[in-house]
Amino acid sequence: MIQNCSQLHPYCLKPQSLPLPRRVIQVGHREACLYETRGESQAYAILSHCWQNSKPLKTVETNLARHQGRLPGMC
Repeated sequence: MIQNCSQLHPYCLKPQSLPLPRRVIQVGHREACLYETRGESQAYAILSHCWQNSKPLKTVETNLARHQGRLPGMC
């Protein structure tokens, strides 16, 4: 949670409201979905990690509609 990071980690930047990227992953309690933003601003986190032989999930034109629902492997 962004709130835990900003309160418990003194070296983390404090969350601030910034324009969101064009697409973000909206994370709920039990699922995640791709969200296309509409110019709104909000605090958000950028996470990135590559496992050894994994293929990262990538949104392209051919799977955009499918990813706008529940994202595969995210729950």
